[in-house]
Amino acid sequence: MKVGLVTGKFRLAVTFMLIASTASVASSAEVYAAASSLNKKSDQTQAFERFTSPAIEMSAWKTASHWYETVYLSGSALAKKQEESLQFPSGIVSEGKSVVVADTRNQVIRRLDANGRILATIGIRNTKGWKDGSDSQARFDQPIGMAADKKGNLYVADAGNHIIRKIDRNGNVSTVAGDGIPGWKDGEAGQARFYSPRAIAVAEDGAIYVADALNHVIRRIDAKGTVTTLTSRSSRIVEYSPGAVTGAGDYKDGKLAEAKFNEPSGIALMRDGKLAVADTGNQRIRVIDLKQGNVSTIAGSSSTAAYTAPNVQQVLYASGGYRDGAATGSLFNNPSGIAITEENGIVVADRWNHVVRYIYKGEVVTLSGQAGKSGDVDGITSYAKLHEPTAVAVLANGSIAVTDAFNNAIRLIRRYELPEGIMGSLGQPRASQVQLVYNRLRLDSDTAPMIKDDRTYLPLRVLSETLGYKTVWRADKRVILQLGDSSFDLRPGSSQVNVTDNGTSSVSKLPAAPFIHNGRILVPVRFVAEQFGFDVQWVAQARAVVVRDRIFLRYAATGSYLPPQRITAK
Repeated sequence: MKVGLVTGKFRLAVTFMLIASTASVASSAEVYAAASSLNKKSDQTQAFERFTSPAIEMSAWKTASHWYETVYLSGSALAKKQEESLQFPSGIVSEGKSVVVADTRNQVIRRLDANGRILATIGIRNTKGWKDGSDSQARFDQPIGMAADKKGNLYVADAGNHIIRKIDRNGNVSTVAGDGIPGWKDGEAGQARFYSPRAIAVAEDGAIYVADALNHVIRRIDAKGTVTTLTSRSSRIVEYSPGAVTGAGDYKDGKLAEAKFNEPSGIALMRDGKLAVADTGNQRIRVIDLKQGNVSTIAGSSSTAAYTAPNVQQVLYASGGYRDGAATGSLFNNPSGIAITEENGIVVADRWNHVVRYIYKGEVVTLSGQAGKSGDVDGITSYAKLHEPTAVAVLANGSIAVTDAFNNAIRLIRRYELPEGIMGSLGQPRASQVQLVYNRLRLDSDTAPMIKDDRTYLPLRVLSETLGYKTVWRADKRVILQLGDSSFDLRPGSSQVNVTDNGTSSVSKLPAAPFIHNGRILVPVRFVAEQFGFDVQWVAQARAVVVRDRIFLRYAATGSYLPPQRITAK
């Protein structure tokens, strides 16, 4: 069901007055019991209290994924000036309190602060080329993957130039390896050749590992600049259209020198020293054990049987798909950038599924987005929408930054945080009264709800004022909420609600009937959650009821951005 366009000013001070002064309504014990009934006290609903950091960890995610949200950090939709807009960002790396973004189609590297503001630009916007020098002199051509070393230098896979670049701490750009001619050649840095390198990882000893995508191999650049190929080259030839052939990647696990890849586009060093690789064309995530010298597949199961067809083949890539669960049976669709979490899990930008996935100890889950549904929506992660996420980075606090390429934006996957002062220390007594939070705002009011039969009820007037609905009382004691083409027709004493939306009528049943008290009509809190598409949770330690938009209405006052939009309850 759709909810109408929210208009007018948000009167947040009176939003959803679940609990205020309870002296005239019920005792603290009764209030606590009623609030608890919003969500049964369980591991899931109380997991918020056990979070020790904003970091995304598999155990916390599986217990309470609804506490995570996806929001805008930066992007063309937020840019105040054209020169601040992003164009298909495809690489990202964390750098202290800032992030560095490969603004691929603008041909520049951007440094953003924690609020998404551009601090610096390296290169000249919309001017591609190959030129070393200062930040204002340098030129790039489709910069994609990036990685930083322990000295603060940044390395860039300059895919269109077929070279590897370095940006020092002063913003000076130099070429590390490659002669600018697409091809394959090992040897000294200036003579080596790459073919569309798309990702980089830097080891503690300074060695640089490169996902050389169109050569279908993994390369290594040592501290002296010597380039070597670690994996086997593919001999597959594919007729991708009648009369047109090209070399293609292949798939093989086993010894490192014999292993084969198909357009690897993501690479990252894991906490245990292994290399994780997004083997994009094979729809797999693979791991290179550098010490043991072998390669194994840890996630993805798309068939590569067509690779072994006789004569000239017609299949460039394994077929993509989508499946969470056991990693060995999971499916991906163009996995691209990857990043490693503190617990050594692998975050994956699953580009053509339009989602961000997470692999940990043999299991795959979806962190954000809706598989196969592209879009541009902030909200609780399962309701949010992305459009071709291409790269990910784990920030210092454990949140995840995403290059949402087709939306020309940087998005954040973060844990929801209560407003300051709501959550006390675990060792301290809980608040004497139940608190109310809407999104990221604490709401205070002298308007009390009613608690009846272990249920919490809201004054309807407050609800209608908050959402901007017009309230119409009829002579037969019915009340109608109207906003645009949407309306709700309620009657005290009846649990039936007549709903009209865009000319379509339906009937909904409330968990309890509204009633009149002191001249006010009150409705059960579930009416808020179910009819208006809100997420309602109970945080026991804070004694707080938390009401959140599932799809953010994007008012800055509530912790999100952009103008309000029409939303659809999932």
